[in-house]
Amino acid sequence: MAKQRVAVITGSGQGIGKGIAEKLANDGFALVLSEKNQEVLDATEKEFKEKGFTVASFVGDVSNPEDQKALVQSAVENFGSVDVFVNKGL
Repeated sequence: MAKQRVAVITGSGQGIGKGIAEKLANDGFALVLSEKNQEVLDATEKEFKEKGFTVASFVGDVSNPEDQKALVQSAVENFGSVDVFVNKGL
């Protein structure tokens, strides 16, 4: 059996980032959702898990280099690798 691919999506708690994350999840990716707002992130994570998606989440500001490193570390700790990284921008 093939290993599930992993996608990290910044700004994925709402809007365009959330839409990209949902499309990737529907295509079989495990997701690492990243968002600055904890409440927004929690709601999206809950929604996606209820849909049966494989999800981990990270709260942080990816314009900060330390948070960038921590986000990638979180993805690797949760899923072992990163196959796709989507930075939806500011």
